[in-house]
Amino acid sequence: MLVQGGVRLTVAARISSPATDQAAKDKAPSSSKAAKAAEMAAAQQKPTTRKRTLPRGLPALPPRPSLSAILPSPEHSTRPVGLPLNFLAQTAARGPLYRLQGDRLLRGLIGLAATVLLCRGFPTPFTRRKAWLPPPLFEFFYHKILGPVAAVSYLYSDPTQLAATSPRDRAICQAYEPAIQQAYTAMREAGAREAARLGRSVAFAVPEEGGVQAIGASSINACCLPGGIVFVHSGLIEAVAGSKQALSFVVGHEVGHAIGRHSLEKTTMVYGGMFTIDVLMGLAQRLLQRPQASGIGSALPRGAYTGSASGLGAGLGEGDREGGALGPAARQLLRILEGTLQSGLYVMQLGQSRRHEYEADELALHLGSHAGMDRKWLAGGAQQTLQQFMRMEAAPGPALGGVSGLREQPDNPLSTHPAAVNRLRRLAAVFRGMTAAAQPAGRLS
Repeated sequence: MLVQGGVRLTVAARISSPATDQAAKDKAPSSSKAAKAAEMAAAQQKPTTRKRTLPRGLPALPPRPSLSAILPSPEHSTRPVGLPLNFLAQTAARGPLYRLQGDRLLRGLIGLAATVLLCRGFPTPFTRRKAWLPPPLFEFFYHKILGPVAAVSYLYSDPTQLAATSPRDRAICQAYEPAIQQAYTAMREAGAREAARLGRSVAFAVPEEGGVQAIGASSINACCLPGGIVFVHSGLIEAVAGSKQALSFVVGHEVGHAIGRHSLEKTTMVYGGMFTIDVLMGLAQRLLQRPQASGIGSALPRGAYTGSASGLGAGLGEGDREGGALGPAARQLLRILEGTLQSGLYVMQLGQSRRHEYEADELALHLGSHAGMDRKWLAGGAQQTLQQFMRMEAAPGPALGGVSGLREQPDNPLSTHPAAVNRLRRLAAVFRGMTAAAQPAGRLS
């Protein structure tokens, strides 16, 4: 603005100078007015700065986040894309093994052996469930690197879906973020103390002050990224009417994912599963390459085994060149087998994700209790939140005290989250168990 104003003032002063006007009249009195008007129009139309433009209806792109700002501004939000990041990380980790050309069985055995030897079972804070995790150094780099990258990706990865938050969304975030930050700090400290007491501290990606943000997004959702970075959508805040109880439970649930190291455990399980698939596919490939020795030659259609070693690399892309080549039928059988195994691994991941959701609900009560919150008060927040999800699922339910009479529904095997009614039932059982154990609990001031 300073440069633009200076240009306009200079042009105006030059045009309105008496000496200049007199000289122009002496030289060309008939064309002075036209030249003056053209010069003023050119000065007004000349752009002083270049601006990036987007298709009509989209806001201007936000500034690209710098390395010093680990968490970007919450004024814009997009749909999450954490899954592609996990795929990239998995591919990068398995990359060196792909250099073992020609023997998928050997590659899978090396990866599976490394996974088994490096990983150990560690107790999850409060629940004492054994989680199969890699060494602490791997956790440190996984959270410190992938966490901030996932946060930037969550907010900025898809410019075409970028939508400016409304003044109402910004007002909601500004009004409720202090309470969300208070609950996050208290629960994260309680979880970190318990994890350290059990012998393995949690490696968080960012300090407590920057670990949680309320972002302007109309969807009723909240998320926890690797390293304990938590985002709470303004749509969720509005859905629970800004209830401090409900927001405390939501934050406790997301912090429970971080304390339970659920993201790291999922990645470990995926690695083990992929290496196991490599082993099984390597075995199947060797059996099909030696049909006479394995006794399955008569079971394959004619043309499945060609007896030529030159076609193996082109047919499978990789394989043991000691045996014969595989024909179209054998290659199709391998593709079907691998697709089935990959689908099974995906279903197992979904089942693990649902178990993590149940555990995060339980951890929310434990974290709140050890952070000084009243257990019954926090359970009321869980009731408000989960009943909101039940209304979204068209399955309204009773209060927390009457959950025992509510019928449990089967969880969708292709869903990452269990049914809200099942979460409410299990959380009620956890609440009764904690009350019976008479664990100390204070009140949130």
